[in-house]
Amino acid sequence: MWAVITNNLGSAYCQRLRGDEAENLENAIACYQAALQIRTREASASDWAHTLGDLGLAYSLRIRGDIAENLENAIACYQNALEVLTHSAVPHLLAIMQHNLGSAYRKRIQGEAAENIELAIACYQAALQVRTRKVFPEEWAMTQSNLGKAYSERISGEKAQNLEAAIACYQATLQVYTYEAFPKDWVIIQNNLGDIYKDRILGEKAENLEAAIACYQAALQVYTREAFPKDWARTQNNLGIPYFQRIRGEKAQNLEVAIACFQAALQVFKRETCPQDWAITQRNLGETYSDRIFGEKAQNLEAAIASYQAALQVYIREAFPQDWAITQNNLGFAYSERIYGGKAENLEAAISCYQAALQVYTRTAENTTILEWYMVDGKFLTFVVTSQSQTPLLWQSTPQDYQNLRKWFFEEYIDDYYEQQSQWQNQLEKRLGELAKILHIDEILAKIPPQCDKLIL
Repeated sequence: MWAVITNNLGSAYCQRLRGDEAENLENAIACYQAALQIRTREASASDWAHTLGDLGLAYSLRIRGDIAENLENAIACYQNALEVLTHSAVPHLLAIMQHNLGSAYRKRIQGEAAENIELAIACYQAALQVRTRKVFPEEWAMTQSNLGKAYSERISGEKAQNLEAAIACYQATLQVYTYEAFPKDWVIIQNNLGDIYKDRILGEKAENLEAAIACYQAALQVYTREAFPKDWARTQNNLGIPYFQRIRGEKAQNLEVAIACFQAALQVFKRETCPQDWAITQRNLGETYSDRIFGEKAQNLEAAIASYQAALQVYIREAFPQDWAITQNNLGFAYSERIYGGKAENLEAAISCYQAALQVYTRTAENTTILEWYMVDGKFLTFVVTSQSQTPLLWQSTPQDYQNLRKWFFEEYIDDYYEQQSQWQNQLEKRLGELAKILHIDEILAKIPPQCDKLIL
């Protein structure tokens, strides 16, 4: 009985709303580990597996400790539990383990990203053998949603087919996650579908953009500015993109709608509080002003230049080389088209911007490796580009790495750079060492071919 109560106490700590979340999870882990001293595999295999599953979940949620190690511990717990669980004896528990193992693999840091996603897909598909819509509708929908996310992130296989599989999963999910019954889950799926339709390869481009617009507009039924200001702003920014690209309707009017969406997002996104969201919205707004049909061309180009220059306040080369280069290229085009000012001066400014962009956009020569970083969906990706491989190698961070990077840059590095130059110089070597750890540089460098004699960051 002691083990049962101790296990239940762990579950209560894991779900606890009050107190420090990190401390609650540590208490939960301690309870589960204590219960396992009694709940052994030999004494009661099913109870042992149940507690291992709970412990795995606590490790996957853990805040303290190394994120990569926590996920490895979670994976080990789930794998051990699955050794004793059979489909006929405890199918529901088996499905929970498969689902949670899939989520751990999808977030996994160690190992090859492509292989981890394949393992995640296999786990979700195994869970769906038990989690049918008829018997477990909510669990079925949850697993379908995660399977859709895994397919949208998939590296192996054809990109077009992976996106189609993701769409099918999300559409299946919406059979259960309706607006009336599960509005919070429904809106997440609508946003995810909008992202995929926007980038979809198969089908008519015009139809895909209309579908993306419909999904984002649907999401705004839940994501109101009053209730979810940041989600509302992100959805406004997302909605502006397919309107900017829209094929149907009047082009001039579509661009006006896109501008209105980006401007709406900027009512919430501020440089001080949401710098990256603010910067990408500024760049999107700049692109739209650059193509704008209504209004004076000269004034539209000035607005585009102002937006690009605003984005470059956040997109500095050291922190965001890819975004910096893209914005420099866009700014160069705006200067080359500029009507105000001297033509010669504008062209010099354009040349300067293009040359800056080429510092990042270089041709990959033999035995040269390029490392590129991208910020997406609360994590950053590292691409290792070499002449030896037709496709880049991919490394993915964890959400915690992403948060550490934001803290390092916005709360430490950039503050001193602008306000305490002497301290910034004195701390530079130490902080660059911290940055290398956050970016997992040693792990990434291990992926570079041994014949490489030139590295471009």
